[in-house]
Amino acid sequence: MFAEIAPLTGAKKIDTLTYKIPQRLKYKVRVGKFVSVPLQNRKVIGVVLGHPQKSKIQNLKTIQNIIKKPALTKTQIKLALWLSEYYFTPLGGSFKFFIQKEPQIKHQTKNPHLKPQKIKNLPPLTKNQKKVWESITKSQLLNQAYLIYDQSGYSRWKIYLHLIDWVLRNKKQALFLVPEINLVPSLVRKFAPYFPKQIIIAYSRLSKTQNQAVIDKLKRKKPLLIIASRKALFYPYRNLGLIIVEEEDNLFYKQNMAPRYHTPILASKLAEALKAKMVMSSPTPTIESYFKAKNGEYFLLETPKKITFKKPQIKISNLRKKKKQEIFNKEIILEIQKNLQRKQKIIILTQRKGFSAIACDECNKLLKCPYCQSTLILHQKEFPKPQLICHLCKTKIKAPKICPGCQSHKLNYISSGTQRIEKEIKKLFPKIKIITLDSDMIKTESERRLVSKKIRKERPDVIIGTRLLSSISLPKANLLIINSPEFILNFPDIKSSEMLFAQIVKSAIKLSKRKGGKVIIATYNPKNKIILAASQYNYEQFYKDEIQERRELKYPPFMRIIKLTYQNKSKKLGIETIKETQQKLEKLGYETIGPGPCFMAKSKRKYCWILIVKLPIGEKNQKIAKFLKDLPRNWIIDPDPITVL
Repeated sequence: MFAEIAPLTGAKKIDTLTYKIPQRLKYKVRVGKFVSVPLQNRKVIGVVLGHPQKSKIQNLKTIQNIIKKPALTKTQIKLALWLSEYYFTPLGGSFKFFIQKEPQIKHQTKNPHLKPQKIKNLPPLTKNQKKVWESITKSQLLNQAYLIYDQSGYSRWKIYLHLIDWVLRNKKQALFLVPEINLVPSLVRKFAPYFPKQIIIAYSRLSKTQNQAVIDKLKRKKPLLIIASRKALFYPYRNLGLIIVEEEDNLFYKQNMAPRYHTPILASKLAEALKAKMVMSSPTPTIESYFKAKNGEYFLLETPKKITFKKPQIKISNLRKKKKQEIFNKEIILEIQKNLQRKQKIIILTQRKGFSAIACDECNKLLKCPYCQSTLILHQKEFPKPQLICHLCKTKIKAPKICPGCQSHKLNYISSGTQRIEKEIKKLFPKIKIITLDSDMIKTESERRLVSKKIRKERPDVIIGTRLLSSISLPKANLLIINSPEFILNFPDIKSSEMLFAQIVKSAIKLSKRKGGKVIIATYNPKNKIILAASQYNYEQFYKDEIQERRELKYPPFMRIIKLTYQNKSKKLGIETIKETQQKLEKLGYETIGPGPCFMAKSKRKYCWILIVKLPIGEKNQKIAKFLKDLPRNWIIDPDPITVL
């Protein structure tokens, strides 16, 4: 007897190998089982994929042992095969994601975020919400993905509650996916009053014992709500009825290691395999998802703009109408003053931590990191003397008094980081209480909880921070100032426009009060069409402009793209290699962009280049897959990248 085995090695040129099954293991080597097999001069773990009747290869090696790990389900095997093919990754590397580590001792575990709460009845649905709910629950279509475009920004949450309730009443399980682990505790608290005994959590921070407890509960097929990060897509489901992908446009859904999958796409494949309902939602869907919905690949459901509560008013303020050394203009300072006099909450959202970037007025050059050429940011609070820090490679340099390039003394602060805004606000309003937050201060869930507790206790007048403010439990602001959001457009990336629009709209929804809340976009580019559309919550106009631009550039969703990244210690050899690769791809008939240096042009003493490959939508992958498989292992292959920098 023979077995087809996928060795879990990550080797690019080995997908499956055939082995002999010894007589003593004749009835134990079943599909999905993990086995120990010899490969070259070592032993490796492999997963059994089938039992071929015969083999043309002579002197086949023999399976050595069965590995005591839970066997993979047919769905898991199907998903791993698809992952490998679609994302151009070794089969062994795909299967590794499905291995669940077993604990040495099993015992009951408690949900650390689930505390006793008063049970609530489900809130009633509006007429439109009920229509959306019925479109999903009463549909007889299998393998259908639904996109809820939540124009109101708030309406989808009631729909979620009723969908989950419907699934649990039908004795099925519901998987609720979130983009960031840090969002799990707040969602547990949100859902616990409605489903107090049916919630379990699943994310990468679970211990082996806690992880096994989750798997054991899933195997019992009891109705459950699983609130989880993308890791949960690899569990052995047997009774899943619904997958919800919250904020499907969030960039954290993209896996940054091979296989570099995109969570909503993989979730749709899992739902398809299990015949479960798949629901994605966002107030700012990705261009690709909205395009698929408009063209029938997803079922588009919309909540109305005008509902019983209003969204915060957004106003644009021109920063060109201010003095050179000031951060804000008189209009914004006056609004801050008014809110402070009324003892109302103010949040200032900016794009950078630290004090500011520094530029030379003489040669017009920014001070950049000598190792990776990223812009250096001045930090003043954390050190006895001011230092320049590279936020990419973490290099620290003493702040110079003259320009390193032209030796001029005319150094000037440009852009405003959290520290500079704090300093200027304190200068204007010295008696107020300010809390400043950035990623250097909040790195763990415990730190996040401590910060939320501190804010509730101290009740600051002004909170200043970067985009991580959206993931912290904060009191809603009467005044939200979004400072220089167009800074995102300084990075000419495929997702820059989407990121700008989403940041403005989502920040307004999450951080500002619905009734009486005011949002000010402080910008040097008040006539930018993306900012104008966002200020009116006009996603349709933004989509219309963006989809036209993508069509002209032949970007997704009209073409599929792959980002190839190459590093070499030799600059000359690196350029020669990537240009040679480009020529080979163009001979095969593929359109390319580049090559060009990475955003981080030099990292760990290696030069870095990027080459973009365009693939026609619907084209079979065999030709490009063979080419990519032949690339050396020091190439990084990123299909459907969220950044091309």
